[in-house]
Amino acid sequence: MHDARDAEDKRLFEAGEFPLLLESYYGVILDRCRARVRNEGDAVGVAAEVVIRLLTELKRGKTYAVPFRVVVHQVTSWKIKEFFTPGRVTEVELDELLGGSHDGGFASVESDFDLERLFAELPPRDQEIATLRWRKSMEIGEIAANLSLKRNAVDQSLHRTVVWLRGRVA
Repeated sequence: MHDARDAEDKRLFEAGEFPLLLESYYGVILDRCRARVRNEGDAVGVAAEVVIRLLTELKRGKTYAVPFRVVVHQVTSWKIKEFFTPGRVTEVELDELLGGSHDGGFASVESDFDLERLFAELPPRDQEIATLRWRKSMEIGEIAANLSLKRNAVDQSLHRTVVWLRGRVA
């Protein structure tokens, strides 16, 4: 069974049919998230994070030494583990904090707050990370690679920034 699946995955991968490749795994990803996370909305959110990460890697040309099904299960496990990490930073937290929409846009926020001015008050590294994340919409892994930092350092910076912004906006 795995041989046929692996052959089809390889064909889709080589043809650059990444959406079809991920679509074929979405049911498995969602089922695993539902089993571990238990809340339907959160499970769908975690599954979306898995798909976004995989699609981002694939579009950047990432290759894997193991079958794609193994990668899918590993990334799903990581994202589920991240979900249960205390103090994790999410986009929803920033949107709720600033009163913005969940579409990632800042138009309504900027009518009440001058983000550039707020970000300018941050330490330089936190300012740079916040700008890349929320103004340039870069993924945490991208920011880490771009700034030659560990992912954990970026996560910590974003967490500090959200806590700081809550204090400033409140």
